[in-house]
Amino acid sequence: MCVFYLLVFMLFEVYSAAATALDRNARFPSWEPLLGWGLFVLPCVLLISLFLLHGRYARLGFYLVAANLCLYASFMTFEWVVSRGNAPSHGAMLEVAGIWATLFATALLAARFLKNKAQAFNS
Repeated sequence: MCVFYLLVFMLFEVYSAAATALDRNARFPSWEPLLGWGLFVLPCVLLISLFLLHGRYARLGFYLVAANLCLYASFMTFEWVVSRGNAPSHGAMLEVAGIWATLFATALLAARFLKNKAQAFNS
């Protein structure tokens, strides 16, 4: 179940990267599609960390997941700042931020569970 959740989270990242890279809206800066193409690194790193979580390098895999989540959260915060003029109300943004914080925390707990399970198996 934890692996499935992290794979779904990886799909979130792929969607965000594709939407950012392929969006040609005039309200976004011209350099944002370049950022979107660079975001395709995040799902790749998450997939690599899933393999590491099942091997001898479970600790490294966990830290890669944590770093990945921090980078993705930074991107989402950056997107919010860039589109602030067109953003919904403050209350709606807090709701969305709460939902994403829950998703991030769940992903981190899933990675932690997989790390502990791999370390117990390798001991």
